[in-house]
Amino acid sequence: MINAKEMRILILLILILLFYLMFDFLSTGTLGEDDIQQFLVAKYSWQNPELLLSLFGKTLFILLLSPFAQFGLIGIRIFSSIVATLSCAITYLVAKNLIFFGKFRIIIS
Repeated sequence: MINAKEMRILILLILILLFYLMFDFLSTGTLGEDDIQQFLVAKYSWQNPELLLSLFGKTLFILLLSPFAQFGLIGIRIFSSIVATLSCAITYLVAKNLIFFGKFRIIIS
């Protein structure tokens, strides 16, 4: 069962994810050259598996990114939002295990 404090953390993480997604959908900018090249490597790695071993792309990153890349650049933005939210959650868990005071504020910063 989830206690009240864990429920607040979960709600905060969901709000952060929604904020990232809203920002991604409202953004009109384009990605940089490196980001576009990694997107193309991830997107076409299903048809050309040798792209997984390319020197430019990181194999694990390309494997994780490739399902999202099939949906285009918006899929890449959704992937980035999920990874950013997961890093907030992992940072909170590390701070909690290190008995860091103010760990609730770590998620927001």
